[in-house]
Amino acid sequence: MNLSIKSVLATPENGKHIADFLSEHFWNEHSLSDKGSPEIDWSRASAHINHFLFEGVVYNVLDGDTIIGSIAAAPDAYWWSAEQYIGDGWFYVMPEYRNIKDQTPPSHLLIDAIIEYAKRQDKPLILGIFNLDGVERAKKLFIKKGFHQIGGMYYKD
Repeated sequence: MNLSIKSVLATPENGKHIADFLSEHFWNEHSLSDKGSPEIDWSRASAHINHFLFEGVVYNVLDGDTIIGSIAAAPDAYWWSAEQYIGDGWFYVMPEYRNIKDQTPPSHLLIDAIIEYAKRQDKPLILGIFNLDGVERAKKLFIKKGFHQIGGMYYKD
């Protein structure tokens, strides 16, 4: 296994690679209920990906030349204030790379990169868990990285 982390340049080709990775892996695993995730609206998905590529930062973890994890973040403002924070657009690592023991796990590489980005921007960082599965595992990782919980999300059909 040859893991590396790379900042992604905002190019059409890179946007397509991100879209392919997220739709093939993240979307297939993502669920809000036992019904899975809503269908992809590519105009919205493209706008979301482009927002983070052009207005923030995207990091990929690669195994050789293959994307195995990705995270995006950009400045945002609290709905009640002009004060900004750094918020995430997505955070995903392929399941077979989540339990790596012999080197730094991809999830740690991605979070550490976003923490450093937020420090350079001199803004607080807010990361969310927007999925039915893996909540407890993600919470443990966030706590380990120095975050504290500020709420939760709830879903009703």
